[in-house]
Amino acid sequence: MAMTELNFYDVGHGSCTHIITPNNTHILVDIGGGDNMSPAEHLKYFHGVTILNALVLTHPHEDHYHDIKNLERLGLNPKVLSRNKEGFPIKKTEQNKKDHDKIDFVNNMHNTYTTPVKPENDPFSATNNGGVYWESFYPASADTDTTDPNTYSGLYVLKFGGTKVVLTGDNNKEILVKMIERSDVRAAVKDADFLLAPHHGRTTDFCLEFFNLVNPRATIISDKCCEHESQECSASCYNNGRGVTFNGEKRHVLTTRKDGNIKLRLSDFGDFSLSNWFNRE
Repeated sequence: MAMTELNFYDVGHGSCTHIITPNNTHILVDIGGGDNMSPAEHLKYFHGVTILNALVLTHPHEDHYHDIKNLERLGLNPKVLSRNKEGFPIKKTEQNKKDHDKIDFVNNMHNTYTTPVKPENDPFSATNNGGVYWESFYPASADTDTTDPNTYSGLYVLKFGGTKVVLTGDNNKEILVKMIERSDVRAAVKDADFLLAPHHGRTTDFCLEFFNLVNPRATIISDKCCEHESQECSASCYNNGRGVTFNGEKRHVLTTRKDGNIKLRLSDFGDFSLSNWFNRE
């Protein structure tokens, strides 16, 4: 039985999804980090990763690349960097002054990774990664805003063994409505099994049309304890769908703030399983 594993790491306010394909291809979608969790260190010391095949940056916001400098420190610079190039390089401002060192690092990566990936080296190709199908979609240029990094967020669809997972960044609802007007996006996200909620599940960016189209069994929300009003009812927005069994109970929503690190394992027979573990203080 071939397996694909997705780890939704508890990085506090941020996001990091670690994908391990059947042939041990390692892909990170964002690399947020927290006081009790460095995804880069976890890859190196827990999973024994020596080669990071790809890093996907969904959009240029610090909570989605917080731990990126640790990749270089640990010798895990990705072989492939995937991003919406229109959102880079990141502009340094007074508002993001405390992150200027990380911004310089990300911008240097953006300027360095310019060689097109050869088909035989593409980690997103099912032929190369052991059978995981991958699609990426980005908003129209006319809908993006240079003052709002969230507007550059991509949509990513992963399929393996009949199970479909939709991964998002900090997509706002207005752009999501426009994106799902496209037939290719609609076909890709329709009737998925799992959804990583846009913008950490914020109620302000809950898009009912998008959610109804995805129609997930369960939604995963990556976030920490409530600090904003838009977090307070986020789970209730997504508390719908077909449901899954998680630790013996039926759930529609899983959250890193409550459930810690969430592991989703997919088999090539179409089966899946869910488990979780918590960071040590």
